[in-house]
Amino acid sequence: MNEADRNLWNGWRELQDGHAFETLVQPHLRFAHDIARRWGCSDADADDVVQDALARLAQEPSTRPVEVGLRAWLGREVSLRARMQRRSEGRRHRRERKVGARR
Repeated sequence: MNEADRNLWNGWRELQDGHAFETLVQPHLRFAHDIARRWGCSDADADDVVQDALARLAQEPSTRPVEVGLRAWLGREVSLRARMQRRSEGRRHRRERKVGARR
């Protein structure tokens, strides 16, 4: 993480400065959305996945994004959440088909 990002990160962690958080993550939103889309999420689902990842970052600010870099952390988190979303969607479709077959 470069010095400017580290300062924004510290501003976010110490002061809960929403502007610092927004400035920090804004350059990475397209990247994160593209990762979710590569995992097969629709645009709306990709938006949800990215939002979930950012909510986790905001709620549980750890030192990990500083250690590995925010872009790398966000990419991994979005990948994990996109896969979970796809698995969940697949299970829901299977349940719906089962219920439809019983009727």
